[in-house]
Amino acid sequence: MSKKRFIPFSKIKYKTALSSYEVKKISATKRLSPQEGGIHWKGIPLIKDPFSISLYQMLIWDLKPKSVVEFGTLYGGSALWIKDLCDSYELDTKVITVDSNPERILKKHPNIEYLKLDLTYDDLSLCHTLKDLPSPILFIEDAHAGLERTLRFCFNLMRPRRDYLILEDTLSLRKYTQFKNYLNKNDIQEKVLVDTMYTNRFGHNFTWNLNGFLVLDETISL
Repeated sequence: MSKKRFIPFSKIKYKTALSSYEVKKISATKRLSPQEGGIHWKGIPLIKDPFSISLYQMLIWDLKPKSVVEFGTLYGGSALWIKDLCDSYELDTKVITVDSNPERILKKHPNIEYLKLDLTYDDLSLCHTLKDLPSPILFIEDAHAGLERTLRFCFNLMRPRRDYLILEDTLSLRKYTQFKNYLNKNDIQEKVLVDTMYTNRFGHNFTWNLNGFLVLDETISL
């Protein structure tokens, strides 16, 4: 494995090889309903870019997670897709998805745990379902609310070089900066590593999750 694969977040730049045309075109498609030609899974909106969809598939196969925890369920398409993907890989994976408004979910799977939590206010560490999660764990932050609380929870549980966090939509400079400031504030910018095998798979940061496939270099306590 190349030593350059894992790079400290502090040593990497906010930069992508995606063109402005590609960003505009794909962003527009992501906003469409399935009936309008939008990206979907079994008719449920799957609001991800095509590059990240491929990267998720490869990461889940490589990691073979025992647990997947998604923050931000929305319509439920992503959790359903991930569960089906894990089943197709014959993985015994526990899938949990968290949202403050589960009424928006269009289709539920009997083997997915749906949690109603407000990430802005609720203490995730007190949730019984989120305790003692079997590792490897794949955390997915896609809630666009309560980012710092979610990061603290994930980082405190992640095993170095074993568990992953996918930070969604860091193509947004606002979210990217918020994440960067959080790392700097807690002096952990050297301990959080970007796995460039995924971020740069199709070109430099050819994903909506710029520098967003993350592992820890050492245990963190926040």
